[in-house]
Amino acid sequence: MIFNRETAPFVSLLAYRERTNKREGSTAMRTVAQALASADQLRNEQADDMMLAFPYWEAGKTYKSGEIVTDPANGQNYILCQDTEAVEHYPPHGEGLLAIYRPIPKRLSDGTFIFVYGQNVFTGDVCRDADGVPWEALKDMLPCVWPPAQGNEWRKQGEAGADTDTNTGGDTPQEWVQPTGAHDAYNTGDRVTYNGDVWICTENNNVYAPGVYGWEKEA
Repeated sequence: MIFNRETAPFVSLLAYRERTNKREGSTAMRTVAQALASADQLRNEQADDMMLAFPYWEAGKTYKSGEIVTDPANGQNYILCQDTEAVEHYPPHGEGLLAIYRPIPKRLSDGTFIFVYGQNVFTGDVCRDADGVPWEALKDMLPCVWPPAQGNEWRKQGEAGADTDTNTGGDTPQEWVQPTGAHDAYNTGDRVTYNGDVWICTENNNVYAPGVYGWEKEA
């Protein structure tokens, strides 16, 4: 089949998004996303995976708390923090509207996020500041009004004190600490001390203690 630019039907991005929104799977995604967002439990990566299921924001429409819309002006997704009727002069990206529209950060190909003031931040999220420097969140901030900076509930990824650094290399590895989830689990090559011995991790995403699984005692 040969593509003919003159006779091929034109489908606008708006029409494509509207058609996608009407699919049964998209409706189910929006229902789940709204329930999670209403409870401040919608992770940013989850929202990003479902981004095509969210409709474009439209002035004059009434939205319910927890719904998610895409601002056609900047392509950013926003969570509705309260029931509201959309007003043309107050789009989601407008100044001073964080009480109504909470931004969802855009995810980059490496899994990090571009920090947006007022977004939800969960422990272990890695967001990039205005200079592109990655910072790891040390606690949940829902919403987050503290841009990534040292001593601001953030730590620079890769600096001393970060999980990715303190677990590996060096002559005096850190004491083993029980991981709380995937964000601080140990990975292959990580070195720790445990009960007076030095152990090397042999498995990725390892949450087990040395001597139980996924560790070898250093000779």
